[in-house]
Amino acid sequence: MMKFEPCQWPGCPAPSGPAHFVYGRAYCPQHYFSGIRLAFVEEIRQLKEGQTSTRFRSLFKRYIEALLAEKEAPEGLVRLTASQIQGRAVLSLVSEEKILFSIERHGSFIPTTYQFELSIKDMAVRHLSAKPHYVTVAEFAERFELSDRKIRALIKVGRLKATRASVLQDMWYSLMVMSGRASVPKPWDPARLDFTPRNAHLIPFSEVERFAGLEESQ
Repeated sequence: MMKFEPCQWPGCPAPSGPAHFVYGRAYCPQHYFSGIRLAFVEEIRQLKEGQTSTRFRSLFKRYIEALLAEKEAPEGLVRLTASQIQGRAVLSLVSEEKILFSIERHGSFIPTTYQFELSIKDMAVRHLSAKPHYVTVAEFAERFELSDRKIRALIKVGRLKATRASVLQDMWYSLMVMSGRASVPKPWDPARLDFTPRNAHLIPFSEVERFAGLEESQ
């Protein structure tokens, strides 16, 4: 009969699990996640500003994996594995209490950047915001209380950057095919719920931010 060493969580008399090891420390199933959290905080304390380590990235993955095993994944993380989250996450803040990170998703031909907060204190991962890389003429016009005609005039004279939907649609579809997802429906198919006409203009979100800045300065 296989014998396991005792759990190394303070005051716990239970034996450790067969796969519940965190960098040399053995834990019982009940304290395994607590062990990951403890090692994670210890590693964060040792990080140099602006740098992460292989150990940090491993613990980040295991912490996310443990959280999503217990709770439903928030918007933007659905259908992503812990390894995919680890590989695609862009960190903007790392502290002992929380980590802010973003992930770019390509669920349709318009990429969207999702922002998240991984709370070490509260043991939760939260969706903070979703920013599409492009908006439609109608969305831009509504945001700034302008007419569609005015927006198209600004695009025509070069005062507002825009690109045709066909350019983004073709790029996205080629990317999906090259990644082995040849069965995805074409984004220019009118039967799609997110169908956008190929000749429609799409405006980069950077232009939304630029126009917002112009309004604030007036």
